[in-house]
Amino acid sequence: AVAAGTIATLNGITETGNTIALNVSDATVVAATLNNLRAKTTGVVNVQATTINGSLSDIAALYNDRQAGTVTGLGAEAIGMTDTGTVSASDLNVIDGVNATAFSAATVTGLTGTATAVNAAYASSGITGLANETVTITGATTAAADITTANTNTTGVVTVNSTTITGTQAELVALYAANAAGTVAGLGNEAVTITDASITVAQANAVDALTSGAITATIVDNDVDTLATLTGTGNAYSIVVSDTTVSASNLNALNAKTTSTISVTSTGVSGSSTDLITAYLAQGSG
Repeated sequence: AVAAGTIATLNGITETGNTIALNVSDATVVAATLNNLRAKTTGVVNVQATTINGSLSDIAALYNDRQAGTVTGLGAEAIGMTDTGTVSASDLNVIDGVNATAFSAATVTGLTGTATAVNAAYASSGITGLANETVTITGATTAAADITTANTNTTGVVTVNSTTITGTQAELVALYAANAAGTVAGLGNEAVTITDASITVAQANAVDALTSGAITATIVDNDVDTLATLTGTGNAYSIVVSDTTVSASNLNALNAKTTSTISVTSTGVSGSSTDLITAYLAQGSG
């Protein structure tokens, strides 16, 4: 069956679950009202409107139905968002991905979403009016460079809720500097994965001072005296000790600084029987 008319007329349909194709003739529609109408049928709803108004979440739901093929006719409408608070970046991107007409998000005061979604919204020429919103970064793991990009996209504060941050040592130091300056917030206790092929002890210590979370990295220094200056415990440092001779006590102290296995290429290990036993037992457990 096919039913055509305005939303006011079509809302007279009281049944649900029927396969009725609906043709909505209004020039301007409210997304929530159209979504309610959409829920009354398992058939396709064709929308002739040239303007869609409503909250971003309602409009995005409508465009998600457009992508699913249960709504047709949308693709170049004027969008009138009524939101004045924080909205989902992914919802903005859903509309932008379907609608060929640029729309304004100038009324919103905040964006939330993964750094990828947030940066996509800021980068799109199809979404206008963004520049000074607070941003909340979600997602368990986020790249430091992506958070920095989000920070350059807005004059608002970028709050990071991720529990792991990845990036080069330089990218991480720059990000935590922004956190100290107050343009980024929420950092200080997250795990960090340093993606450089290797870093020095001094570079590792610089990052260790910035977070109480575990750091994963490969250390380029390989003499035990330098390695002994590593700060912190519980970090996952990949370490090679290459001194010709090394004391067991120094190895044991170093082993307490990392949760990763230490590779020892030394040809001699010296020390008390207690230290030697501890070192060799650690080798067996690692």
